[in-house]
Amino acid sequence: MSLFGRIFKRNGDSKRKEGANLLPPRRVTQPATPKPARAVGNPLLAWYLEILALVITLGCVIAIAVLLSKMNGRPLADWKMEASFNTVIAILGTISRTTLAFAVSSCIGQQKWGLFRQEPDQLRVFAMFDQATRGPWGATRLMFLLRTRHWATLGALVTVGSLIFDPFLQASIGSIGSLKAIDSAGRATVGRATNLSFGRPVEVTVFTGVFQVNTSAGYFSADSIAVEPDLGFASAVYNAFYNSSASLDQSVRFTCETGNCTWPPYVSMGVCNSCADVTQHMIREHGHGENGSTTPQPSNIQMSEQDPYTRYNLPYGSISNYDMFRYSGQMTAISTGMVVNVTLDPSETIHFKDTGSLLASILTIKGSPEYLLKNQTWNSTTPVATECALYLCGKVYDSRVVEGVLQEQVTSSWAFRRKSSYQAIANPRMSLDESKARAWTAEHPVLYDIQAYRTDLQISSEPVEDANLHLNVTQGSLLTMVMSLFEAISGTLPPSGEQIAYPGVIAYSFQSIGGPPAFSTALFQSQNLSETFDRVAHQLTNHLRSNATMAYPGMVQNWIPYVRITWGFFALPLATVVLGFLYVLLSIIESYRLRIPIWTNDSLPTLIHGLDNEAQSVLRPLYGTKEGETKVNNHIMEFSKEEERLRLIQ
Repeated sequence: MSLFGRIFKRNGDSKRKEGANLLPPRRVTQPATPKPARAVGNPLLAWYLEILALVITLGCVIAIAVLLSKMNGRPLADWKMEASFNTVIAILGTISRTTLAFAVSSCIGQQKWGLFRQEPDQLRVFAMFDQATRGPWGATRLMFLLRTRHWATLGALVTVGSLIFDPFLQASIGSIGSLKAIDSAGRATVGRATNLSFGRPVEVTVFTGVFQVNTSAGYFSADSIAVEPDLGFASAVYNAFYNSSASLDQSVRFTCETGNCTWPPYVSMGVCNSCADVTQHMIREHGHGENGSTTPQPSNIQMSEQDPYTRYNLPYGSISNYDMFRYSGQMTAISTGMVVNVTLDPSETIHFKDTGSLLASILTIKGSPEYLLKNQTWNSTTPVATECALYLCGKVYDSRVVEGVLQEQVTSSWAFRRKSSYQAIANPRMSLDESKARAWTAEHPVLYDIQAYRTDLQISSEPVEDANLHLNVTQGSLLTMVMSLFEAISGTLPPSGEQIAYPGVIAYSFQSIGGPPAFSTALFQSQNLSETFDRVAHQLTNHLRSNATMAYPGMVQNWIPYVRITWGFFALPLATVVLGFLYVLLSIIESYRLRIPIWTNDSLPTLIHGLDNEAQSVLRPLYGTKEGETKVNNHIMEFSKEEERLRLIQ
């Protein structure tokens, strides 16, 4: 119910009559001219409350702008007050919004008298002005009622804009973070292998003349060199080949106390890999006979000399099956699905003859998908041959720890074996003089050497002798790594090893007595050999780096939050204040020009200077129904200058 509804209620007369009968009769003396509460005079005195509110608003907004500008781009830690930066801004924003709303609402209340002093208007306009002084909802209704026909819409707009004053002010305060190096006691290290030394050699002496090794410079008596196995590296080999989504990837050992650290690019020893398709190098041959399958057959399966077979040959591996075979893993007739062999000598490989740091080259010849799916017979398909090499190399790393997680990228790698490294050492007791040692080194480039002691292997950053960076590997480390790889692949110690056939089950009367090594099963089930050996190289590299004797120091970083001010969001609260200032100043000027008493949004002037009894007698019967209220709102009235009251015109 509007203001007039509360004043002119239907039962008001009866209640006043009852009250009048209870009070003794008195004589009411009417003053000649009522004096307003704040008469027109000096505007600074008449509007002192509103002007004080504007000053407070201006001071708060200036303080907000100064604080925002000062803290923009600075670390949040630079704010030293007990209350947070956002809290202080919120307090200043609330004060400025509240004081501005007070001044604007006073001016809206004052403007209703100025509007009706200048020209008559409907009663609903007067009531709508009164509602606009109470909050944004009334201001919204006044704004849509007046639109552009009176500039009081500006005050209503400022009142509505105060709703989003605080949200936009807080939205202007954001934060960004960056990692900054700190000079704290925090420590940052990451595994870096530059000198591998594990697998302690154990000398086994053989009588002179019993174990003779031939070189172009003559024979020498060799000592058989053995090494104590490194169980950590052997475990890493098996974990690498049989790793799956269910097992955990071995990460590099690192320390970073803050959870954010960086390292400059650095070089570390590692294991690299490369795979090549060598199918085109296979030589195909046909034959007849009992030994036509790489996989031995059960004793109750006899093949005749007339049974045809097809064999595919490579330098250190071959696969064959009887022509009519389709792939089968059953006991009664076993066909070969894949063969695996390994070599330690680069000269025996197909694709890696120039790899001087070769640890092992693994050759797989696997039946074609059509054959393995039993869609075609053996002689109508061609198997796929892949050669993968694992070799020592140097890698350049770009490492960082972000939120406790190590992130690394290999930017480059190389595998240049320094020619002057890994030289056989002369030993008079072995009849190994300098000339024989040089001959043995040149004629035996394989890293796995148990006949003669050697100097450290060096991997250089460039294929030249005077390269500045060298990564050292002892002979014991090389023997341990090669032995672990060879034993995992072939099931025997190097260098003697035979190719492995998969499935390779030997059965007699349907009773299995043997099977393929688990390694061949892992390779057979691999969907991508290149990815498999990538994982192997990665795991072995991580093991070497994690067990290095010296870790690489880095830079400890801390996450520093910075204040970021979005001035676009601050523009709306600032525009609200500017428009509010403009509106209040114009309202003060208008009131002074019209010589209207400063009543603002006070309700007493409405009671004292309201409609007379005659006007109320016309309006009161209409008020109370929807149709009657519409008629009341449409009546025209004015604020009479002569009578200093509201007067009903129409």
